[in-house]
Amino acid sequence: MRNLLVAIAVSCLPTLAFASVCSKEGFAEASSSNQRIHQDIQTLSKQYVAICSWDYDMPRDKVCKLFTDKRSQLALINQVPLNTVLDNAEKAAEQWYSVHEACVSEGNKSNADLAFKGYEESFEVYTNLINEIDIRYKQTCQQQVEAKVEEYCD
Repeated sequence: MRNLLVAIAVSCLPTLAFASVCSKEGFAEASSSNQRIHQDIQTLSKQYVAICSWDYDMPRDKVCKLFTDKRSQLALINQVPLNTVLDNAEKAAEQWYSVHEACVSEGNKSNADLAFKGYEESFEVYTNLINEIDIRYKQTCQQQVEAKVEEYCD
C-alpha cells in the first residue's frame, strides 16, 4: 500500500518546474510545493500502513484492544492529517495553474505550456491520492477494522 502511494507521488510530481509568477523563481516555488506534498504523502502513507497492517497472536481481549485502537487511529488520521495533505495537494496544483496563467498573460507560450503540464501532473497526484485513500483505506481498511472489532469485542 505504502509503495503504491509513494510511486504515485514520485511518478506524477513534476521534477522540473519554474509558480505564481512566470519566472525561474515561480517554477522553483511550484516545484518546492510538489516536494513538500510528496513528503506529506509519504508520511500519511506510513501512518495508514501502520494502522492497516496487523499480525496478531494474542488473547482475545488484546486483539479487541488492538482493533479498537486502530479504529481510533483511523478516525484521527482521517480528520486533520488527511485533510491537511489533501488541502496542500490542492494548493500545489493551484500554484501550478497560477504560474500557467501568469505565463499566458505575459505571452510566454512555452513556459505557459510547461506550467500547465505541471498543473496537470500535480492535479493527477491530488486525484490519485483521493482515490487511493478512499478505496484502499477508508473502504477496505476501515471495513476490515470494524469487522475485527465486531468479531473480537463483546
